[in-house]
Amino acid sequence: IAHMPRLDLGATSRIVLHLIDKLQASYQDLEDLHVFTDRFYTNLDLAKALHDMKINITSTIMTNRKGLPEEIRSKKKNKAGKLKLKKGDIKSFRKEDKYNVPLW
Repeated sequence: IAHMPRLDLGATSRIVLHLIDKLQASYQDLEDLHVFTDRFYTNLDLAKALHDMKINITSTIMTNRKGLPEEIRSKKKNKAGKLKLKKGDIKSFRKEDKYNVPLW
């Protein structure tokens, strides 16, 4: 984990990385760590940064986040009520029931 601030990432992503940095100071090896965040902190850039660090993330994500595929952004329901996407090694699942809930 880089100890320098990632100025290329937004403030919420840097908060998550800062907390992971604190964990690493205590536990050293964080490979295969799994982080859970809420939609306020989640974006595709954070998912990519964590993936590069071999850290998994599970979260809901706001559909207006920059870089999301149109299939996730769309409010239109599909017949099955769910949608799976894969972008490289990053997978997305969208469950549509009463509310649209996109997950990363």
